[in-house]
Amino acid sequence: MKRKKGLAAILLVALLNGGCAPLRDWLAQSTGEVSSKESVERAPSPASMPEAPVKEKSAEVLENLAVFQALENGAQAEEYARIVDRYVEQSGDVERFRLALALLMPGKGFSNAHKGRELLQEYLARAEPGDAGLEALARLLVSLVDEREKLERRLAREKENSDTLARQLKELRDIENIMRQREVNGRPAL
Repeated sequence: MKRKKGLAAILLVALLNGGCAPLRDWLAQSTGEVSSKESVERAPSPASMPEAPVKEKSAEVLENLAVFQALENGAQAEEYARIVDRYVEQSGDVERFRLALALLMPGKGFSNAHKGRELLQEYLARAEPGDAGLEALARLLVSLVDEREKLERRLAREKENSDTLARQLKELRDIENIMRQREVNGRPAL
């Protein structure tokens, strides 16, 4: 009986001094489990835990692009005018990217890859760091525009070469025809 009272007193003192944590730690050590102190130390602090998920600007920009691309040509032109108006009024990052992406769409009446690239380069050149997702998107788009311009210049050179070769081939055919006519008429070829 004395033993039970002594054990009860020890348990009562342990509960008053530190709650059940010391007992759990002692049990965890004896069984090889993780102690409550270790689990508390491993758990992230509330200050370091992210708050409710915030939509990143890059995700918002890409969602806007998807909606814009789904529009018919007439509706796209109207939306483009609204995008320009919003950019003039607000000129924030999202508006800048919406306008740049609209300008980068090939084959549209409002397409202007040079102006779209300028908007993105201005974003990248600013002093303060921006949204990491937007910066990565801007770098990707600028490099794609640069690559497209290189390919367009190369295509223009190849077209010039093709035109030159076609002109030279025509001239050779004309010379060949002249030589045949001379042979038919009985004159020496050249």
